[in-house]
Amino acid sequence: MPTASRPRNATVRPRWTAEEARREKQANKDHWSRHESEFRQRFPDHWIVIYAGDQVSGFSSGESLIQHMNTLDDFTRGCSYWIPPASERKAHFITNARRR
Repeated sequence: MPTASRPRNATVRPRWTAEEARREKQANKDHWSRHESEFRQRFPDHWIVIYAGDQVSGFSSGESLIQHMNTLDDFTRGCSYWIPPASERKAHFITNARRR
């Protein structure tokens, strides 16, 4: 279940430039960099997503994160910055190659 609601400034944008998208993505990453320890304490073992430059939400599962992101416009969703929970960051993922 999300711990934040839909952002107040996520508007429908039929088109945007590559430069607008680059700036938005960078703003989201910069916001994470400035507040990482605060967000990790606020959302322990949650998926964290940053969008619209300063909107932060935490989700207990990847499924609830996806459901929330699907309610946002394409620009906001496409430029968002996702951080997996600590428990999933350390997991080792196996590709479709077989172990012998």
